[in-house]
Amino acid sequence: MRRTFAVGIFALLMLVAATEKAPSPEAAGSVQAVTKADFERWKTELSNWGRWGKADEVGAINLITPAKRRRAADLVKEGFSVSLAGDADTEKAIDNANPYEHSMLALGSDRFGVAFHGIAHTRLDSLAHVNYDGVFYNGYAPDKEEVMKRGGHALARESNCHILKA
Repeated sequence: MRRTFAVGIFALLMLVAATEKAPSPEAAGSVQAVTKADFERWKTELSNWGRWGKADEVGAINLITPAKRRRAADLVKEGFSVSLAGDADTEKAIDNANPYEHSMLALGSDRFGVAFHGIAHTRLDSLAHVNYDGVFYNGYAPDKEEVMKRGGHALARESNCHILKA
């Protein structure tokens, strides 16, 4: 649950940074319940689909330019690292349908099995793993049977990077 919350916060921050349209807290006013109509409207108003062309596969990562990386490096004041890793969650839960499988093989040797795709584990590696009603970033709507028959998406197999080609 903690990881799902953290991924949700990360996704929200990326959305705000990518759209550069989010109102300030003062302008937002009081907190109100989000309606289905709000959600549907936001999917259009805050969408980056098509922003970098129909063939774009990386979304807001396009905003991370060499110049921005250089500016970010100039902000570094101390040299410590911060881990974004989470504990290996081995408990099945509503937000983790496929927990890590852990077994001891011998003293000093164990095995972890993991179903990498999804949001329950320590990574969210691409827009290819997040969809709403079967539609992925930039309007990509794969045919499930075709993808399963091919053993995955062609570009992901070719580049080993899990990015979908529309």
